[in-house]
Amino acid sequence: MEGEEQDTLKDHTEFFEMYGFLLRWAVTAPESRAADKATTTAAPVGRKGKGKAKAAAASGSWDSTTHLLVALETMCKVLKLKLIRVFVTTSKRDTCVSLFTKPVYIVLESEQRVKVTNVRIHLFRFLCIAVKHHYVF
Repeated sequence: MEGEEQDTLKDHTEFFEMYGFLLRWAVTAPESRAADKATTTAAPVGRKGKGKAKAAAASGSWDSTTHLLVALETMCKVLKLKLIRVFVTTSKRDTCVSLFTKPVYIVLESEQRVKVTNVRIHLFRFLCIAVKHHYVF
């Protein structure tokens, strides 16, 4: 992106928008599914420690934490790029950056996710990069 001329950078706008949408979907889909699952199923009262682990293994539940961390890392890398070269107008750049920031807000609303230290660090790191490079909020 550094050496390319402005004419060739216009082709990248559509790719950034598609990539942003896919990353947004990759974060929000597991979060909404986890939120739906949490509201429909209640934990049995009286179970402790080992019972929960066996029940989770038996049900074949998938922990999306590693998936979320990879998506947040990728989103951080995208926000570090100089998007002002790709998106000439401020409104288009803000729209593209909001594709990445909205899923972070959704994850921040989940109390269980924020309790996990790695997720919390990645979320705050992403917000710091967004403020430093784009001032969008």
